[in-house]
Amino acid sequence: MNTTTFSAFKKVASAACGLALISVLAPRPAASQDKVEGLELLERVGTYQGELHTHFAAVPTAAELGQRAKLGAVLGRGSGISFEGEPLQLSETRTALTSPVDPSASFEVDSTTGNFLFNGGLLKYRKDASTPNLPQDAELPRLALSLLRSHGLAVDPKQMELAHVGGLNMAITDDGEKSQIFQKLKTVRFARTLDGLPVEGDGRIVMHLGEAGALAGVVFQWPRLEKSMLLEPEMLQKPEALRTRALDEIRSMAAKSERARLTRASLVLYDDGKGVLEPAYHFILERYMDQGERELVMIPYDFYLPATTKPLAFYPHMEVAPVAPADGKNEDADEQTDD
Repeated sequence: MNTTTFSAFKKVASAACGLALISVLAPRPAASQDKVEGLELLERVGTYQGELHTHFAAVPTAAELGQRAKLGAVLGRGSGISFEGEPLQLSETRTALTSPVDPSASFEVDSTTGNFLFNGGLLKYRKDASTPNLPQDAELPRLALSLLRSHGLAVDPKQMELAHVGGLNMAITDDGEKSQIFQKLKTVRFARTLDGLPVEGDGRIVMHLGEAGALAGVVFQWPRLEKSMLLEPEMLQKPEALRTRALDEIRSMAAKSERARLTRASLVLYDDGKGVLEPAYHFILERYMDQGERELVMIPYDFYLPATTKPLAFYPHMEVAPVAPADGKNEDADEQTDD
């Protein structure tokens, strides 16, 4: 079972998509003519089988947002807390309710997608003991799906893929002695699949279950889709252009490494968390850096490149989306020009 330390609970609960930065030691390699390995993966970039679509999330109505607020109250009561006061405006589209008793408890909603985050709070988990009667790992997917249905969160099971089963632990070290580890919550994560492609970026459901399978936290980033736009061949990047742009980025990011290896160049649907899901390529590069240690340190780097000539989604490398559909569902959006 993979575990996450208790102190990372808040990070897991509000996770956005991205590759976690880790360091792995590796032996120093022999000298090589080309420091970047795995570039043969680029040969598949720009070749498509079957139809591709850009999908648009339905903008929630006032009634639907009201239902989200009621859901927050129900989830709070289930965790023994109440959300009081006026909602806090976290951003132009995101509001939050908090608890006066437990500052770590919150319920956040995005008005453009209906995505929400619920955190039942941490105070009840601070004791130096494991949470009693935690569900078994094998039970987690079934329990999670049952909880989604019971709270009226309709999710097409055909789009769901079990991505992770694990937990949240708390470790305590006593005067430098061996750490004690207490199991606090169990965690299950679902990924989304559309058009036969994995959905990356914001798309996910993460659920934290406590005593007797009670719901302790949810990250629900699974917008209801309202419209889809078929991408004609002329709306897609030419293979040569995609490969050249990818290679330029790879060589730039590998320039200061002793060697590097491209490990992924995959077509996905990128969910920007703002209501657009569109085809893109996800690249992962392993860079082996000399940081003065006896062995090289591996530091990964990943990036996305839109597969469309006029992308509508907001990507991590952008400050402003190059093309913004007026209502998030404009079927004529491909007629717009770049800024």
